[in-house]
Amino acid sequence: MDPGDVVYAAYNYTFPTMQVYNMNVENSFWVDKPYEKYFKDWEVFLQGSDEESTGSGGQRLAAFTLLSIMITTQKRRRDKHSKRSVLINDNPFANAVSEHVLDPIFRVADALGIQWIVVAPPELVKMEVSERFPSYYALDLESDGTGKRKAVVSSRYIRNKFDFQQITF
Repeated sequence: MDPGDVVYAAYNYTFPTMQVYNMNVENSFWVDKPYEKYFKDWEVFLQGSDEESTGSGGQRLAAFTLLSIMITTQKRRRDKHSKRSVLINDNPFANAVSEHVLDPIFRVADALGIQWIVVAPPELVKMEVSERFPSYYALDLESDGTGKRKAVVSSRYIRNKFDFQQITF
């Protein structure tokens, strides 16, 4: 007998339902108890149902990012020597620019010791988003002499109180 069949039978031939926080403008996540009304079933959140719509593109991105952060944190906890983890995303801000969507991601990442590295073209990242990072780097592609191209850091921007300071290499 397959162990998967035993587990499936133990769950009464249904899979457990995962619920995700349905972000709202008030971000009740921070100030209120985790009432059931703040959560949606994962499947409904992604696909909608007859009674409920799907989450927005930004809300879905935040849910996937928070899930990735939790999985990364759980994996790190098994390694007693590691206090921080790294999460790398490719241009997540195409859909996520609202404060109520970004706040939970940044706050949970910070609380769980996640260094979030984002790769995105600068023209697609709004200033409100880039200001959330302590620094960012500009990369250029250069030929390495063999016909191949490699990415090199051309400048670094470090946030200070009022603006970003550029350091050119």
